[in-house]
Amino acid sequence: MLNENFVIIKIDTDEMDNGQQVADSLGGAGKGLPWCTVLDSDGKVLINSDGPGGNIGCLVGEDEQAHFIKMLQSTGPAFSPEQIEILARALADYAVTLH
Repeated sequence: MLNENFVIIKIDTDEMDNGQQVADSLGGAGKGLPWCTVLDSDGKVLINSDGPGGNIGCLVGEDEQAHFIKMLQSTGPAFSPEQIEILARALADYAVTLH
């Protein structure tokens, strides 16, 4: 669903020439990894992974997952409730695999 609705670009701040500068210019300086941002078609930052407790990182906690879902709902096309449930379930399942 994400690939169908967003253009996903990964920036490796260690391996890519100027990767750190690009991440910093988007607001990611000192935020930790992974850190993400959603831009509009003009390159304007719409929302980033800085949740109420800081960078949501690997989406392990429920609050981190909730912020990620908020990011999608506030910037993407109208995801159906069923699609949001699928994404939320996948995030919860992912968190379980890390414990």
